Amino acid sequence: MLKSYIVLFFILLTISLFAQTQEDIEYALNEIAKPLGGVVNDAVLQDANTLGGLPHFQITGGINLRTVTFRDPNNPENNEEWTAGAISFEGRVGLFKGKSIAPTIGGFGSADLLLRLAFYPMGEENDKYFVPLFGLGLKLGILRESLITPAISITGQYTGSSKFELIDEESETYAEFTMKVFSLRADVSKNLFIVTPYVGFGFNINSLEADIWYYDQFYSPVYDTYEVSPSAARFYAGLHKQLFFIGINLEGGLSGDTFYWALGLSAGI
Repeated sequence: MLKSYIVLFFILLTISLFAQTQEDIEYALNEIAKPLGGVVNDAVLQDANTLGGLPHFQITGGINLRTVTFRDPNNPENNEEWTAGAISFEGRVGLFKGKSIAPTIGGFGSADLLLRLAFYPMGEENDKYFVPLFGLGLKLGILRESLITPAISITGQYTGSSKFELIDEESETYAEFTMKVFSLRADVSKNLFIVTPYVGFGFNINSLEADIWYYDQFYSPVYDTYEVSPSAARFYAGLHKQLFFIGINLEGGLSGDTFYWALGLSAGI
């Protein structure tokens, strides 16, 4: 079943109704946490350069899409597929310019502060809402791009949500969730005059906390608390095109076992 990116079919509630063991629910949570964490945090949408210290800043808006497949562990033929996506905004402020260690070799120790706001669509087709997530990160420059050298940087970032709830009135199932994502990545880029390609690799730790209330097969109320933290490696490549103070970014990559693509527009000085 393919859903539009703006409508997420949250398979956990369906699975929890038929789960015979806690392992089934933990499996479902792990399968949900992997794409959920990736879709709000995977898109880089910038090259490897730092901004060069104050007063430089940049604001980027983007969209990240991927196709997600959920496999029912109790019924291999009962698979669900949908397109998940998120909208994100990231502000970047140059903190330190860094040091030159040789002619045309500079930017060592430069740093940018990253502030992220992402929105993840949740709910059914007739009852949609957006879960906000807030992030904070630091981008450290190892090498600033020059005529003979590429740009190299390392970025660490944390993104988390407040509690959000999901209710299935038909089965009388209620759940509260909190999503936290920690990511670390390394990027390399080089301006080829017409366009700046960038490549990178990293990993995410996607933590999902869940409080679930439901009725078992004897119609007795059950309350369980879960926390899963699956990790996922990611590899990606993108193109950055700068037109005066406006930047356009197109990116694709592999996060865990899922391909994604992202598109972004940035502005700054």
